[in-house]
Amino acid sequence: MRPRALGCCVCAVQVMVWNLKSGIKVHDLQRRAADATSANAHDRAVESLCSVGEGMVASGAEDGAVRVWSTKDGQLLHEMRRGAAEGAEGGSGGGDEEAAHDGGVRSLCSVGEGMVASGGRDGAVRVWSTKDGQLLHEMRRGAAEG
Repeated sequence: MRPRALGCCVCAVQVMVWNLKSGIKVHDLQRRAADATSANAHDRAVESLCSVGEGMVASGAEDGAVRVWSTKDGQLLHEMRRGAAEGAEGGSGGGDEEAAHDGGVRSLCSVGEGMVASGGRDGAVRVWSTKDGQLLHEMRRGAAEG
């Protein structure tokens, strides 16, 4: 199946979705939550985008956040958070949550159905569920093999 939408950013805090057939911009992705510090997709420059399944794109930024968006309606689906309470919806749980990475997100990669991997300046690679925003695995450079 050919992709129908393309997400892009231009060294900015905004993420836009374009229709590949018509070339028309269809969405400016924006956070609409009451606790969002701005309506932009991120508070700092977006450094990585990745298609993570039919109708979804993930964005990672210098603010350490990884977010999954719907390309169909532009809605924020999940924000990946470390320390989210077990079983918490959308990766949000108790007050001890941290951004996906310290020091920013350098790369994103779809790694199988329902999963996205993020690489951060903190030296960690984390695998997240795109279905519920939960952290599935964490790998760190220099970690002992076992």
